[in-house]
Amino acid sequence: MLRQYTLEYWIDEGRFVGRIREVPGVFGQGESLEELEDNFAMPTK
Repeated sequence: MLRQYTLEYWIDEGRFVGRIREVPGVFGQGESLEELEDNFAMPTK
């Protein structure tokens, strides 16, 4: 089953910071938006 989540992000002190809206407490960061998205990517089987 494929699930879709909403990544909400902002820039804080030059870094991209984000959270998954549907999962409370899940935050991440990256030097670029692409890196931030990669940090949230789930491995596939």
